[in-house]
This record gives sequence, C-alpha cells and structure tokens, in this order.
Amino acid sequence: MLARHPALVGRLLAEDATSSADTRELIGLLMYVAGDWLPDAAAATPEAERTIQDRALRLASRLPSTETGHDDKPLSLLAAVREALGADRRAQGMIPPAPRVRIVEAPEDRARLPILPTQQRQLTLPNMSATDRDVIAPAAWLRVFDRLGGNYMAQGRGVPVELRLFVEALAWAPPAARRGVLAEIELTVRDLVRAVWPNGWQRGRDLPKLVRGIDRISAFGVLSDGRFRWRPLWFQLSPDLGAGMDDPVRLYVQLPAVAGAGAGARFHRDTLRRLGLHSAPAYRLYLALVEQWDRKLRRGLQPYTPEGANAPVPLPGFGPAERRRLIFGQDVTGRNESKVRYDRDKATERAFMDLTRDGVIELRHDERDPRIYRPRRRDLD
Repeated sequence: MLARHPALVGRLLAEDATSSADTRELIGLLMYVAGDWLPDAAAATPEAERTIQDRALRLASRLPSTETGHDDKPLSLLAAVREALGADRRAQGMIPPAPRVRIVEAPEDRARLPILPTQQRQLTLPNMSATDRDVIAPAAWLRVFDRLGGNYMAQGRGVPVELRLFVEALAWAPPAARRGVLAEIELTVRDLVRAVWPNGWQRGRDLPKLVRGIDRISAFGVLSDGRFRWRPLWFQLSPDLGAGMDDPVRLYVQLPAVAGAGAGARFHRDTLRRLGLHSAPAYRLYLALVEQWDRKLRRGLQPYTPEGANAPVPLPGFGPAERRRLIFGQDVTGRNESKVRYDRDKATERAFMDLTRDGVIELRHDERDPRIYRPRRRDLD
C-alpha cells in the first residue's frame, strides 16, 4: 500500500498548506492504513480496511499535486507519487487500458474500417471499433499484440518470451505513459530474468531466448490512427549474449492517451509470472478475467450496487461458449469445426481448474444455471 511509502506521506505533509478537508481526511486514512492510528474499534475489520483504502486512493487521485507531467498538465497527488517512484514493481500491478478500441472479430468486410465516434481521436487498426463494455473476448492487449505481429496463441509449454516481455513492459510503465507521453523505464537484466523466469533460469539456455524475444518485439509493426504511426514500446538498450545480471536495460513506452493517470486493471504480478511459465491458456484466461473484473466490479474486486438498486450486481458470468472466447476468441467455422471446439473446451476447462487449484479464483456456479461460471477472484486477497 502506498500509505507505507515515505514518499507519499512526505509529499502530503509538504503540500498541506491549504489544509483542505480532503487532505486532512487523506492523511488520517493513510495513518490508519499504515498502522499509526486507529479511528475506532469498529473499523478494525478487513472489510472496513478495504473501504478505507478505497477512500484513500480516491482522495489521492482527486487531490491536485504541485507538479505537472511532461505535457504540462497537472498531475493528481497519486500520479505524482507513482511517477516519482519510477518503474512500477508493486506486487499488485496495473495493466494500462488498451487503446480505446477493440478488434471486430466478424470477417464480413475487411476492406473498410468501421465507423468510429468522432468526439476524440481514436487509435484505429484494421477491424477495430469503439470499446464494448460487454464484449467477451481475449484480453485487449493480447489482440493488439497479434495485430503488431506477435502470436499470443503460439503452441508449446508456457507463454512465448516476447509476449511475457510485452505484458511486463506495459505493467512496468508509470502513469505518464498512459497519457500519451513517452516514458523512459530504467531496468536491469536481472529485472527481465525475474519477470520471465521467476523460479530461476539457466543462462546458457535462456539468455538466447531473452535476446530473441526482445528482437521480435523490436521487429513488431506500428500503431496508426491514419495520421501518425508509433510503436507502443521498444527496447533502446537491451542485453546481448555477454550481458551481466546488473547490466542496464532501457525501455521506452508510449501509449495513446488514456483518461485517468492511475487507470488500469489490477493483477497479481507473481501469479501472472508463474502462469506464464507453465500454462499459456491459463495465462490468457487470467488476463481476460482481470479485464472483465476491472470493467464490471468496483476497482476490479467487489460487486457494486447501482444507484436505486436493492442488491449488488452479480459477479461476471460465463457460459461454455463465452469461456472459450475468453481464451481463444471467436469459434472457427468450416472444416474440423467440431474437433477444434472440442479441443478448445478441454483446454478451457483445464485453465479454469488450474486457476482454481492455484488459489487464483474461487469457482462458483450460477444459482439458476450451473453451466455458467461466476469466478470470484482470490489473487489479491
């Protein structure tokens, strides 16, 4: 929790000249979360602490900082602190929102781009349109990865090194990169190794894979909105076969501007890395569920109660076909259709069971239709 980091508390105290009610409340909440102050005995419950943490983060994201970003726009207090801390290495990471587009899976007309809203410039790639909150599909960044020239469906044990590096780079990016600003991220070879091989590596076998993975990312295509072309990320300084573990790595990330500097889907970094080693379907499923939870739950964690409603919204539910789409996208048609669907169903069930066995989710069935899964996340407990 940011409350335990001296940079945040120090900045709060330095910027408390106005002594606004919001600032005073935030300082009190942070003192409580850090364990220095307990408001009352009734608050000393896990549920109350989660509520207090949520309130603290909302206040921090709302309060202005005295600093501005690289684009001279004011930063929130929360964004200023996170950027001052550099690369995001928290156990609970945040994957920034994908460009405000989604891939249209229907192949009916690949010669024309769909009509897009005109209120603001949008990133467009072939067969993409405005984000649909209710779409059931693989995680958006995996689809962008494919459009750039990757292959998130590559066969083999575990996930391709270049895909894991791609996702890690997005998660390392500070909030500045989410506002269309070019962000420079200083890492070491050790950071890359720990991200891709968290259980240890064999240098002679794995270092060439790391070098090849970075080379493949460097060979990716570019994003375009019809006027400008740019790469979302690239390695300006990267290891070669003679690199040492403490040698520097320099990564640049620049994404289309996203409203809210702290925006992003929360995930557990070690869980994602572990899945990347052993199971590509479970890795893809976890990223897809993280995206679904972020869209439909409060801060990606708790169901919320809409205004005027008597009960919270249910956990997101997925029938058999929707579960397949979370991992594999739209079903194939034509020759071998039945066999492909059967194989995908088996892989999908194994992926859900893997996440359940590893304690990432608690698998629940819909009360009215047991064929529908309503997984409750346990990765951030």
